[in-house]
Amino acid sequence: MTLATIWRIVIWLWVVSEIAIGIGTRAKKSSASVRDRGSLILLWVVIGIATFTAGAVREIQGETLPITSHRAKGVGLAILAVGLALRWTAILTLGRYFTSNVAIQEGQSVLRTGVYRFMRHPSCTGL
Repeated sequence: MTLATIWRIVIWLWVVSEIAIGIGTRAKKSSASVRDRGSLILLWVVIGIATFTAGAVREIQGETLPITSHRAKGVGLAILAVGLALRWTAILTLGRYFTSNVAIQEGQSVLRTGVYRFMRHPSCTGL
């Protein structure tokens, strides 16, 4: 399997999982205290800019890059995999309390274990 094929598979898995997360875990105002002040929109704007930038950098001739194109793709794939692992670890750690928008549910408390021991918003960081 080529690196390009692995990239396509990982990207499509990410897109499908984000759609499922967005649909399946969005908190409703009736069931939780929604506290999202535009962070979800900001995240997707940053992802859009990063995706556009990656596409633009892809068009640069290989001789101008400090590393080979193949190695750059491998590094990018590794960063993507680490980010996805961090995001899914955070989602699974929160369990039923995870929402795709920032919301506080009845009985929920601030976690200080697992990846939450090191950072406040590991799901957003991974994304």
